[in-house]
Amino acid sequence: SLATNETIFSAVSRLSNSLASLPLKQYKEFREQRTPIADLLAVSPNPNMTGFDFIRTLEVCRNTHGNGYALKDYDSRYQVRALWILDPGRVTPLIESTTRELWYRILGDDGNYRYVHNMDMLHVKHIHTMGYVGISPIDVLKNTIDFDTKVKEFSLSQINSAITASF
Repeated sequence: SLATNETIFSAVSRLSNSLASLPLKQYKEFREQRTPIADLLAVSPNPNMTGFDFIRTLEVCRNTHGNGYALKDYDSRYQVRALWILDPGRVTPLIESTTRELWYRILGDDGNYRYVHNMDMLHVKHIHTMGYVGISPIDVLKNTIDFDTKVKEFSLSQINSAITASF
């Protein structure tokens, strides 16, 4: 629906581009910090993306699906070396029954699941009421989108019939 609705596309584009364009800096006690993790996020979160692309893509996921997920990738010294954006349709937050800790179930390409602890995941979400999953703005706007489509179809049919009648 993002690709077929101009209004939603333009709103999501503007929001995601605006957020990605903001300067991203880390502060501690009102002083800017230059740390590897701050540079990773601001400059190049992974070998395939710039900081701008990363933030914009995460924000598009959040504004369309209600959730954006990025998996932390660690090196041999357990330092974050990359952040990988995940398809929100393949990630499900779960609460472990005994410890009550938040885990994420990730569906892989081969159909197998991988479970990731919440400390190893970045999760940005839209408004949520209960639980740990954001509400999808597209789902909320579903009736509006359907109505908009019907109005467009009706208008086009009226224009076509008016052109035919004028000939």
